[in-house]
Amino acid sequence: MATVIDTSDVTGKPQNKPVIPKTKLTWRILNAEFRTSAAGNKMVLLTEEIAAPDSIKVGDHELKIAGLQTTDCIVFFDGPGSERSKNRFKSLNQSVKHPGGDKVDIEDPTQLRHYIGKAVYAHSYTESKVDIDEVTKQPMLDGEGHPIINNNYRITAYVGANDEFTIPAENVAY
Repeated sequence: MATVIDTSDVTGKPQNKPVIPKTKLTWRILNAEFRTSAAGNKMVLLTEEIAAPDSIKVGDHELKIAGLQTTDCIVFFDGPGSERSKNRFKSLNQSVKHPGGDKVDIEDPTQLRHYIGKAVYAHSYTESKVDIDEVTKQPMLDGEGHPIINNNYRITAYVGANDEFTIPAENVAY
């Protein structure tokens, strides 16, 4: 018999997030906003939650994942790597059927509002990183002496709309 692990009580700290294998998930966009990156580049910051599936099988366990959240930054810059970012934004716009297509004024909140509530299929994975102490440059340890590992969800590509899980923007509680 599979053990069901309910992640609905996850506190939001990355070290409390379960590892999700590399897979295609349905993400629902809860918020979209314009930001400027630390390097001074324009970007769109998306807050998203897993809309489907409700759970996945990991080993002998059934892991409830619906509702787990991530933030996804799409940064716009010139130079090496910029095509990947532009392609992700293009695939997002095609997936959510943004009326602006490739020409979206990301500084216009009314245009960014179009993303909210949209559900999209996306290739996803868990990025696990050990926290490093800024002073000692050594791994930070928990109360039991184990390294603190942060699990963050990453989206590598948007691959289409999932209208079944799209909800009106005004119904998004964020």
